[in-house]
This record gives sequence, C-alpha cells and structure tokens, in this order.
Amino acid sequence: MVNRAIDWSRSRSLRGEVGVEPELVSAAAAGYEVEAPHRYSDEVVEALASLSPEHRAVVVLRYLLEYTPGEIAGMLELPRGTVNSRLRRALDRLRILVEGEAR
Repeated sequence: MVNRAIDWSRSRSLRGEVGVEPELVSAAAAGYEVEAPHRYSDEVVEALASLSPEHRAVVVLRYLLEYTPGEIAGMLELPRGTVNSRLRRALDRLRILVEGEAR
C-alpha cells in the first residue's frame, strides 16, 4: 500500500501535477533522512520519518500532496474512516514528537 502511494506520487510528479519535490515525498514515505526544503523544519521531517509506513503514507498524501481523505482511501483501497483514523493518530504522534523536541 505504501509502495502504491509512492508510485502514484512519482507518476503524478512526472506529469507535472504536483508542486512538492518528489525526492522529499519518496524519502519521507520510505523513512529515509532527507534534506528538508525551507518550508519543512528538520524536526518535522525527522518526526515524519519516525512514523510507521502506513501512517507516514497518509500524512504524505494528505499534507504534502494535498489529496483529500476520500482520494487517499481510493488510492490505498482503504475505507475512508481508516484513512481518517490513521491521519488523526499520525498527527497526534507528530505533535508529541515535535513538541517534545521543542521543550
């Protein structure tokens, strides 16, 4: 499912439909360290990389590639409620990780 999301984002970027740098999306979804563009702090990129692949995939698709939860559900062949719950859990975890580093 994560690989499918990565393939989808790569194919969209090749067609010029996505304004986000494909290297960031692919690396973040795969869990690798990346050099973050100026609009993403190092802490956020590191926190994103620490998420599980399932949670990282929905966050990347939703907030970096700006798909709707319904579109993500269709792409990943998941119920929309599952996408929403993964987003909520991922955002809660990201908040803990980023706020914990800020203290």
